[in-house]
Amino acid sequence: MKLSHLGRTLCRLAGGAAWALGLAAPLPASAAILAGQSGVQPATSIVAIGQGSSVVLNWTVTSAFVGFGGPLPYTVTSTSGQFVAGATVLGSVNSILSTSTTNSGVAPSTVRFTESILVPPEISVQANRLGASTISYVRQFNDGSGPVALQETILVGGSAAAQLGITREALTFDDGAVVRVVPANDPLLAVAEINFTGSGTVNAVWEVAGPGSTGGQPLFRELQPVTRGLLGSEPVFIRSVRLPTDSPGVYQVRLRITDPQPGFDPPVLTYYVGDARGAVPGGIIPMALIGPADGALLDRETRFAWQAVEGAKAYKIELFASPGTDPFDLPDLTGTSDASDLRLARAALAAPPASGLIVAGAQSQALLTAAARARLKTRHTYFWRVQAIGPEGAVIGEAQVRRLRVP
Repeated sequence: MKLSHLGRTLCRLAGGAAWALGLAAPLPASAAILAGQSGVQPATSIVAIGQGSSVVLNWTVTSAFVGFGGPLPYTVTSTSGQFVAGATVLGSVNSILSTSTTNSGVAPSTVRFTESILVPPEISVQANRLGASTISYVRQFNDGSGPVALQETILVGGSAAAQLGITREALTFDDGAVVRVVPANDPLLAVAEINFTGSGTVNAVWEVAGPGSTGGQPLFRELQPVTRGLLGSEPVFIRSVRLPTDSPGVYQVRLRITDPQPGFDPPVLTYYVGDARGAVPGGIIPMALIGPADGALLDRETRFAWQAVEGAKAYKIELFASPGTDPFDLPDLTGTSDASDLRLARAALAAPPASGLIVAGAQSQALLTAAARARLKTRHTYFWRVQAIGPEGAVIGEAQVRRLRVP
């Protein structure tokens, strides 16, 4: 006769382990399931951002059988585990936990599992990118009456005593500009500003992609490896070696951090090499803009588009902060005059651009990179323009200046 499992219950005790991302030595973590109880049992495992780490988990599953007085064999199984941050699954562990036992028929029956897992480096990196404050390792256990989710909570944190973690990288050229057009063979350097927590040694490499690759997928080559000890709380500035400027065209340069692996993609600077020897024959060509519209709001999908200029080898997009009182939140009750807009635009363009981008001449549209967007302040207005760069590095085309708002 088939025995009824009616009344069998599993009750969860949430695990209390915390992974303070940024320290290296792994410690055992635990999760428990006890019938009729709930609470937190502190336990700590240490996992460094971007580094793999072994963790031992102890699972306890107690099944209570109600209304049946005799022994009953049963099996508790979990087919896989998942790393989760919020609603995002970061990765899976495809290992089966299973054990069979017999319930006494008098008291609840308990089975235990010990699980040793390797937390891959990309799990902590993805969590950092999402800005998650907690991660959970979740397993579904089933004793035949239906699955019950159990989890070990991971707290994302760190301290000044933690192992080195890279929190931010910003790039500019040596004069503070974010886009440059330089004559052939002129000296040019890039500077990386590194923000970090903890202390330790950072390993990175300066890389450049030349004109032969930047029209499509950039093909970066190594310029110089970097090893630097980081200590304290102030940002560190790392200067590149002299960048190549011997051949005309569009270049991209970046400082790629290899250890510890940061939770973001490396920012990229673009520059164009030419040889502007004099005025452009026929003058500067007026360029027609396709988008975004004047006064548009910027988001990740905002596409800058223009009509191509014959002979252009590159296009330079520049964004200039609106000077003085920012009109972002001011209603237009009287109507802003064209003359007022022109004065503001001229004042904005007199200062260095706040952000920008250079693309190859084969392109007639572009999205701002994440690094370019990060240089813009929220709830601010910017003036932007597009310029066409000729083969000798001179500006051969220019579009009318428009406004752009950053919400």
